[in-house]
Amino acid sequence: MALHSLASRIDDAKPKLIVTAEVGARGGKAAPYKPLLDEAITLAEYKPEKVWIVNRGLTEFTSVAGRDLGYATECQKRLNDLVPIEWVDATHPSYILYTSGTTGKPKSVQRDTGGYAVALAASMKHIFTGNVGETMFCTSDIGWVVGHSYIIYAPLLSVLFSAPTATWFMVHGSWFMVHGSWFMVRLIRLLWITTGRQKLTGQCWSFNVKLK
Repeated sequence: MALHSLASRIDDAKPKLIVTAEVGARGGKAAPYKPLLDEAITLAEYKPEKVWIVNRGLTEFTSVAGRDLGYATECQKRLNDLVPIEWVDATHPSYILYTSGTTGKPKSVQRDTGGYAVALAASMKHIFTGNVGETMFCTSDIGWVVGHSYIIYAPLLSVLFSAPTATWFMVHGSWFMVHGSWFMVRLIRLLWITTGRQKLTGQCWSFNVKLK
């Protein structure tokens, strides 16, 4: 995301807390996130109270005193906390999604809670025919509505395991290597490729994949 685009979203959403990793990975290369976020916060008129950093151990970064906290450390402090269920109206906001901003200032779209949850649960049951305990993958970008809808929320509502970036590079007829031998993909029933640090080294695990 461009620096000014991120700053404009911070000004619009006015988040009290921002969660980020110190670095991401694309094409086998590390892409630092923390310096980009620091600059965006500097540009933005609104300043978040705290930033939680998911330290993946892939690069060095500088923390801002009084604002930046370690995600793992903060989660450990609250590991045994009991958080009561909070009942909300069906029209209660669930999240804000922004347009790309290619035609001007990014526009925000606010999702409700009730209708959105019902639509996801119904589609998982009647369209994707997902059952409790099964595994699904979604090749969409997690930053877009299809991605986070069917990588996070829909599987949680349906009690399924979700693989975030499973087979974004694999299509029918693709070739790939398993234990030193090349195989062609004829039918993919289920595939899970690890994300994060493993992605940089190309490690992967596959299950129930029909190969030739």
